[in-house]
Amino acid sequence: GDGSVSTQPDQAVVSVVVVAEGDDPAVVRDRLANGSADLRAALRDAGVPEDAVTTTEYRLRETPPGREREQSDAPAYTGVHAFEVTVSDTDRAGTVVDAAASAGAEVRFLRFTLAEETRERLRDESLRSAVSDARGQAVTLADASDLSVTGVHSIDATDRNFSPVRYEAAAASGDAGTTIETGDVTVSTTVRVVFNATG
Repeated sequence: GDGSVSTQPDQAVVSVVVVAEGDDPAVVRDRLANGSADLRAALRDAGVPEDAVTTTEYRLRETPPGREREQSDAPAYTGVHAFEVTVSDTDRAGTVVDAAASAGAEVRFLRFTLAEETRERLRDESLRSAVSDARGQAVTLADASDLSVTGVHSIDATDRNFSPVRYEAAAASGDAGTTIETGDVTVSTTVRVVFNATG
């Protein structure tokens, strides 16, 4: 049996990244540190709590010497400091995007999702719907075979799916700042129920 529940998201996650380049690794590290500080300051000024910002990646990579580096005039080193910003008010996702852009950071993606408590509640609803669907199918099959469903032998509810809404880039920007339309988030479950039946 299958069950699914859809609802408006109650959490937005914005992935932003600070990138720095240069021929001296120490200089690149300093640029990353300054860019990250500017980003945090911009988010703080936008009303985003400090604990809503977490580091997801920090990398300093040397460009391999050779023809590719010579032809592209690429810098010797590239540094990346990536963050995830999580806000419980999805209407503030555009504010986070604008704050990141004002600090010179790049927005990798934006994901509308559900808080853990909401996700668990919807999972319970989808499970009940899936079991009801399975029972309905069992009763129909039993009736067609001159049998009566008498009980449940076993249930497997390990197959479940959670589908947040994800954007690779920010949506339309207007005079009042970036506005982003959200879609529904879906929690779905498939259960396999073995029923007992008698004739």
